[in-house]
Amino acid sequence: MNVSPQADQTELPRWLRLTLECVLVFHGVVATGWMWLTPGGFSLVHARFWMNRVWPLVLLAIAVFGVWALARRCYSTLKLTLLSLATIWISLSISARIVFPVSASGL
Repeated sequence: MNVSPQADQTELPRWLRLTLECVLVFHGVVATGWMWLTPGGFSLVHARFWMNRVWPLVLLAIAVFGVWALARRCYSTLKLTLLSLATIWISLSISARIVFPVSASGL
């Protein structure tokens, strides 16, 4: 029994594939820049450690996984990756509004 994800037989239109690649690469670049430019050195229990170090790594890992799924034509995995990116951004903006009420007042 083969449990590895099978490549879907359908091919995405070229414009959609390029758009998805740009979205995923953009998320990876922004996550890397976010981690590089924000201050570090906070303890594990501090909220800024999670905002400045953990979330960017999670976003970067998901973006890399999405590019991998797109390259392997595993579109069901790609759909889950894009859904998780949207869910993360929504939950991140809600939690930022709660944890940092002054800084995130524009969200």
